[in-house]
This record gives sequence, C-alpha cells and structure tokens, in this order.
Amino acid sequence: MIEILIGIIISSMICLGVYVASTFENYDAFDENPDVFRNQKINNKMIFWFLRYYGSYLPYYFRKPIYLCLPCMGSLWSIPVFLFMGYPIIYWPFFALAVTGLNSFIVFNFNT
Repeated sequence: MIEILIGIIISSMICLGVYVASTFENYDAFDENPDVFRNQKINNKMIFWFLRYYGSYLPYYFRKPIYLCLPCMGSLWSIPVFLFMGYPIIYWPFFALAVTGLNSFIVFNFNT
C-alpha cells in the first residue's frame, strides 16, 4: 500500500517537473496565441522548452496532457511510474485518478 502512495507522489512530482521545465519567457502569452510568437526568439528557456514550443502545433486537447494542464497531465505522466511498479494494468485508471487528484490539489491550493 505504501508503494502505491509513493508511486502517486512520484508521478505527481514528474508532472510538476515537466510542467515547470517546459516553460520559457512569456509562455502564457505563447500558449494563448502561438502563431504570433513563433517568429520571435525564445528567451530564458528551461530544459523541456521544446515540448511547449513544438507541441503548440498540436490541437489544444492533445497539448493539455503533455504540458499545458497539470491535473490533465496525471493521465499521461503516471504511465511510466505505474509500469515501473509492475502492477496489473487494470489498476492504472485508479492510479491516474489519484495522481490527477494530487495535481489538482497542488494547482488549486498553491496557484501554480
């Protein structure tokens, strides 16, 4: 039981890390209208800045679980940790819901 809780926390930290590491200067304005900002130079890049930059070519609903929405990221970024833990795949929806819940708690209580 404690392993599952640790896995949920690790998955949430991975989501938070990807969320923060995919930022660059003016990323909020870039997310609103990427076509306007693509011709400008990207400053103050974090290590995964290319996720946000090249991911902007994807439709909005595909961008959300990759880097855009921290609660939505729980569905995608919980898969590597869950597979590493070796539990049956039938439990993954509950694991993903727990990670999404923890990410939602972070967003709504810490204003990230």
